[in-house]
Amino acid sequence: MALLAGLMSLTVRQADPHGAGALHMPALSSTVAATLRVIDISGCTLSSIDFVRSCVQLRCLWVPGRVSLSDLSPLAACSETLEELWMADDFSVVSLDPLKAGTRLRKLDLRGCHSVLLAGAIPALLLLLGSESSAEVLIEAADALRNLAANDAQNQADVIASGVVQALVQLLEYEDDEQDEPRYVQAAAACALRELTEGSAQGEAAISAAGAIPALVQLLGHDSLAAAEKAAACILRRLAANRGQRQVAIVAAGIIPALVRLLKRGGGDDDDDDDDDDDDDDDDVLVAAAYTRRDLAEGNPKRQDAIAAAGAIQPLVMLLGPGSSADAQKAVARALQTLAAEISRNQVSISRTGAIPVLVPLLRP
Repeated sequence: MALLAGLMSLTVRQADPHGAGALHMPALSSTVAATLRVIDISGCTLSSIDFVRSCVQLRCLWVPGRVSLSDLSPLAACSETLEELWMADDFSVVSLDPLKAGTRLRKLDLRGCHSVLLAGAIPALLLLLGSESSAEVLIEAADALRNLAANDAQNQADVIASGVVQALVQLLEYEDDEQDEPRYVQAAAACALRELTEGSAQGEAAISAAGAIPALVQLLGHDSLAAAEKAAACILRRLAANRGQRQVAIVAAGIIPALVRLLKRGGGDDDDDDDDDDDDDDDDVLVAAAYTRRDLAEGNPKRQDAIAAAGAIQPLVMLLGPGSSADAQKAVARALQTLAAEISRNQVSISRTGAIPVLVPLLRP
């Protein structure tokens, strides 16, 4: 091992770490470990990363293979130098607490992690949402928070209670000198916030209190990615369902003309989005837009009049056609019902745009 003194990079890989002759992490002397900056052990089988305690210059650690690893405490020894941590395949991580002291971490890939103890994860991820982080790190941290909150009510509540909502809301207006990076950061933040409002009045209240409404409205169009637009439309729909000051704030932020633009355009963003489900994204945006219009107008003749005056009726009627999904048709029909409820001129406008012949077939079973 003396021949390895001064080694800066160690790579141990093979195609199948569970196959015959699976590789094991070689023993490292403290002298060798002290100089290592990059360790890629994606081809190893191991149950501990104790060896990194001596890696005082470690900058990049890749452990993407299927391993039985639950203790990251050894990372505390290199938290001030570690820049990249990749754990992308089936980990059971007990705590990310050792990462809290990290000041240089710019890449955190936790897509393969599960059973994460949030007491350590949230402070570490909140740290990564700081103003000094690169766009890449901000996206990774927001995505990790979204995944932690998904389908787990307790995790969701813990994330909301941590105060992370304010940091995510600020990212909705993220800007930098890169042409496309801001849009991806904004989309990641919006998707994380959408997950925090899923069935959660606490999440809705936190996002509203953090002043997110104007930024969310701005994401409806204005060259936003489809993912950002879909998430923003979904959040605003949920916020608009609660009558009172939230609705007032949503209208004041300019949502009525924004929703009209969405309905006229057909929803979504076809550029720079590699998702194969663009049509589904567009449909979700349209459904959210229609329901938001209904909720804003219901029981409020002044808003009913303002929505019609903004030009919403014709694009709504056009969405009743056979090219729209059943969900979209249902949402549009309810929006038109609300607009026609108390304003006679809206009833006339809806009729003149040809809504009746289109609505009648929808009544048939």
